Amino acid sequence: MLSKIIYSSVFFLITMLIWLNIMPMYEYFFSFASPDVRSIVSQVFQSLVVLSAMILIYQLINYFLWRKVFEEKLKTQAPKILKDISIVLVMVIALAIIAGVVFDQPLTGLWATSGVTALVIGFALRNMILDLFSGIALNIEKPYSIGDWIELHHKLSDERTVGEIMEISWRATQIRTEENTLLIIPNSIISSMAFITNF
Repeated sequence: MLSKIIYSSVFFLITMLIWLNIMPMYEYFFSFASPDVRSIVSQVFQSLVVLSAMILIYQLINYFLWRKVFEEKLKTQAPKILKDISIVLVMVIALAIIAGVVFDQPLTGLWATSGVTALVIGFALRNMILDLFSGIALNIEKPYSIGDWIELHHKLSDERTVGEIMEISWRATQIRTEENTLLIIPNSIISSMAFITNF
């Protein structure tokens, strides 16, 4: 993991040094080229600098957040959807910087469109998002772990479910009951139970 950070840092430094020195080298070797070509070359290398910086940032997130915090401190795997969201956010930020800073394009339309799109997607996936955050809370608080026997006390009835925790994912918890039935319960439902007894 540290080797990826080192490689990303070296790649970023190399692209930065090339970008800082590309114009003097370009002026020396290709002085006959038009200003438009020089501008394109500069924009290409600026874009490479931004992309290499974003790759480095993503590797730092991987190491310090997903590995150090989740794996070493919380002793659990980070939910895959959180990793996917972090990739998407880093790429969106990189593309926005390239479009706004490098190519000098207005971003108000992009942010307005992305805000509306995020609102629609968030509304459509509200139950999944609720399961995700409930799963994160369960992974942080650790009321139970894989292999524990628990009893779920339902809030609206006297019904109780007893079983062994088989798997805890970002979306749901799998419980094998005493009758050898596998229950897959969304984390948001488990979080809203009246209380959980961990044997």
